[in-house]
Amino acid sequence: MDGGTAGPDLISYMRGRRKIIIVDAIDERNSAGTVRLLRPHECRNTAAYFSAHGASYSDCLNTLLLLGETPEVVIIGIGAADMRAGGLEPTLRVKAAIPQAAELALEAAGS
Repeated sequence: MDGGTAGPDLISYMRGRRKIIIVDAIDERNSAGTVRLLRPHECRNTAAYFSAHGASYSDCLNTLLLLGETPEVVIIGIGAADMRAGGLEPTLRVKAAIPQAAELALEAAGS
């Protein structure tokens, strides 16, 4: 699903899942287009844990923990040159990285 700007509304989609795979832009100014496979413990309190859309994955996942749910979480980030620029269209570097991110998502879904 596309989380877009759903923020806390994502919790209803995350509840009851064994695995959650998040694919989004991450703040990687020096490595635009780089794909990174992250686990929540690797990126707490970093820009990679927060969506470009202002929705905090951290808040959603912490809410799940409070509800007693502990899904496996995989975060696939594609480095963006400037998260502050906004806009919905990815840059050419980000577009070129999407197939690699999709492949990682499929691998994560199968494991």
